[in-house]
Amino acid sequence: MDFQSAVIALFFVLNGLGNIPLFVGLLSRYPESRQRQIVIRELLIALGILLGFAFLGKEILQILGISQGVLEVSGGLILLYIAFSMLFPKGQTVEASESEPFIVPMAFPLLAGAGSMTNVMTLGANIETKLSLFGVIFIAWFLTAMILVWSAQLKNILGSKGMVACEKLGGLVIVLISIQMLASGIAHIGADFFMLQIKGSII
Repeated sequence: MDFQSAVIALFFVLNGLGNIPLFVGLLSRYPESRQRQIVIRELLIALGILLGFAFLGKEILQILGISQGVLEVSGGLILLYIAFSMLFPKGQTVEASESEPFIVPMAFPLLAGAGSMTNVMTLGANIETKLSLFGVIFIAWFLTAMILVWSAQLKNILGSKGMVACEKLGGLVIVLISIQMLASGIAHIGADFFMLQIKGSII
């Protein structure tokens, strides 16, 4: 996956447009200035979580004994599930809380959820330089941040139909990316199995 494709994939997995109604609902009882402060704080926490999983991903995989192919297949399946939930939503809701949202549910799991964490771990295993990996995550996160910081205004501009259209377009893009990731993962698993067969026959 090249740099541009990686940015697009992570941007749609973060699903800034799809999260607008949830963020607006959670923060509606706070003043607009405080809403932005909360959103920025949660975005920074989510960025920290994603960077942690991205840069420690290889070590985590080695400890767990998980191969790159298995990670790509599992990541592809999770992305495919996310894509179908975007294309065929069931009406996601978040219960209001008396206390101010902190980490849960905005930073995790709405932003740094299973799909995005698996995605950045897969990127960490495939992208050669740490600078490129940081660039992919930061650009996708920054674009998402711009959407969510101005979520209330965007909701009014796009309207409900516009937001649904954007979310479904994102779901379609993620379907294509997930299929590519699945194909790559299956190819890696097949290559690993073939190499094990060769080593076994030699021994």
